[in-house]
Amino acid sequence: MHNTTDKKRAFSDVFGEVTMDGKLFDAFREALVTQFLYNKISKHVEIHMELPEVVQMNRIYSLEKALCSHFNAGVKVIPCFSIKNDNKDIPKICRENFIEVIAGKSAHFRYLLENAIFEVEDQKLNIHLKTGGSMILQSGNCNKVLEDYILTYFRKEIKVCFIDPPLDEKERERYFKEKSSIEQKAIKKIVCYPAGEGRKGRSRASVNTASYRVNGKGKSTDPDIVYGKPFNEETVPISEVSIDSGRVAVKGKVIYIETRLLNSGKTLFCFDLTDLTHSITVKCFASEKQLAALTDNVKEGEWLRVLGDAQFDAFSRELALMAKSIMKIHVIEKMDNAEEKRVELHLHTQMSQMDAVTTVKDLIERAAKWGHPAVAITDHGVVQAYPDAYEAAKKKGIKIIYGVEIYLLGEDRFDEKGKTDYKNIDTYHAILLARNLIGLKNLYRLISESHMEYFYK
Repeated sequence: MHNTTDKKRAFSDVFGEVTMDGKLFDAFREALVTQFLYNKISKHVEIHMELPEVVQMNRIYSLEKALCSHFNAGVKVIPCFSIKNDNKDIPKICRENFIEVIAGKSAHFRYLLENAIFEVEDQKLNIHLKTGGSMILQSGNCNKVLEDYILTYFRKEIKVCFIDPPLDEKERERYFKEKSSIEQKAIKKIVCYPAGEGRKGRSRASVNTASYRVNGKGKSTDPDIVYGKPFNEETVPISEVSIDSGRVAVKGKVIYIETRLLNSGKTLFCFDLTDLTHSITVKCFASEKQLAALTDNVKEGEWLRVLGDAQFDAFSRELALMAKSIMKIHVIEKMDNAEEKRVELHLHTQMSQMDAVTTVKDLIERAAKWGHPAVAITDHGVVQAYPDAYEAAKKKGIKIIYGVEIYLLGEDRFDEKGKTDYKNIDTYHAILLARNLIGLKNLYRLISESHMEYFYK
């Protein structure tokens, strides 16, 4: 860093020729520039200035933007505010700045600070939250960020503490009951537990929810019997199964299968079962005849009803269900029965990191099965799913709308090395769809440029 000024100079003398909004200039009119540091290698400018009054952070960001354009380099403005009153006035004057600083670390922190009360006691800034988010803010080092900000901008050493609201046991109990009720309703929308399960007869399936029927006549010739004997015990959600459950009945979808030949000549047949509340491994020891029935009926994607003993498996070191009986469940798949079919214009595949796990082939097969004429592929900033999407759509006879979900920067801000400071800039999402081949080429160009010039890894 090279210091280009050795004495305090008026803001208007140093930046009088910089093009900026009149109101922005007025906000810094009384400022004194104390240091003007320039890094020749990174072409980064760091400007220190003293101000008699507090200036809002958005004004500082706007000044940085104007100076970036003027100097064609990254600019960081570090003001030092002079507060003549005692520390107790700091929260009143700087509350919005404090929130902006913490939100700059992560946007969702702003919501934890809504309606929070800021007060200074001795050399401590207590922030009384309206919601219990102190642990989240502390884990994000927000207290350290704010302490550094106060030290740099006010030259005061003040400790920051986030304080949760007093715990109301009745309110806490009401909250967890309401939360549990909402979760159960959500689960039932995905996995339906018919009220009449366990009785004779078959449950009638709804076109809007997944329903099941189990043929439990008690005869070994029942085609729904896969292993053991028929049973009609009421099933429980897998999330409620524990080592203390003993004999219990569950139902769910098979997601993984494994077999292992034992020295005794029998085969250990294992499969993982999920009902979307939780998952559990089911195990059974099968003879040659039983293995054939299990292999024919237990397949990935199939729904089964299992009666077994919940116990700790010393081999896998986890809770498992030792099956006594296994019965098939007949699922009526959810369909789109609307007269006028929709076209999905915002869809993520497994190419959208941390946002989707479904392959583009499965998504297109689902859209075609539901009678949708077209579907858009809009992954986060990438286009790798396009080749597989093209092949799958060609087989299924539906149209692919090529698109992407992009991120737009709200403003230019640079780090100490003069590079765009992506992590401290607000970004906005938008969906881009290619209208024709020219649009697709433009989309490829934008994606390539974003990864080579802007996208941070």
